Amino acid sequence: MTIFAQNSLEYILTLTGFRDIHFSETGPVPDTFEGKLRTFFSGARSSFNDMKFIRQSFIGLGVICFLFAFTACTSPGATIRDNVSADSLWSREELYFGTEMPGGGTVSDSLWQKFLDEEVTPRFPKGLTVLDASGQYLYENGKRAKEHTKIVILLYKQTDTRNSELIAQVINRYKELFRQESVLRITNRVTAKFQ
Repeated sequence: MTIFAQNSLEYILTLTGFRDIHFSETGPVPDTFEGKLRTFFSGARSSFNDMKFIRQSFIGLGVICFLFAFTACTSPGATIRDNVSADSLWSREELYFGTEMPGGGTVSDSLWQKFLDEEVTPRFPKGLTVLDASGQYLYENGKRAKEHTKIVILLYKQTDTRNSELIAQVINRYKELFRQESVLRITNRVTAKFQ
């Protein structure tokens, strides 16, 4: 157990009065962490009346539940968004454009650059990133294609609601021009800041 848990148990034992309880069969509560833990969970009856024992048990259980809930609420992952300004909340879109065309042919570098210049850049003039990758795709007919892939990464503020529609337009245009079954789209909510 961690030091936090040991200190919490010490506090619970003091708060509930378990530290001072003497059991008729066993004598005083051992003054060790293990002894206190054993006593706390043993369910033995004290020389006090049963109602006091039950009340102390419920108080101890309540304190334990509170401490677990408190530590869960204060974990670093739970507070990241709370400490971030709205200007730092962005969407990150990754679009995977395969270059193999069903039925033969590929999207050449010059065709890709023309598509990027005429279809993507006008819709996202603030900027984008293009990466080259190699990938695999299983067509609906069962044929597997190993192909060169272009990945377009877009970052935009989550308040820019029109961007999702613009991305759908880019995807549909690519599928139409190059006879593609699909374009993979991955959307993540991220925090980002230009410094």
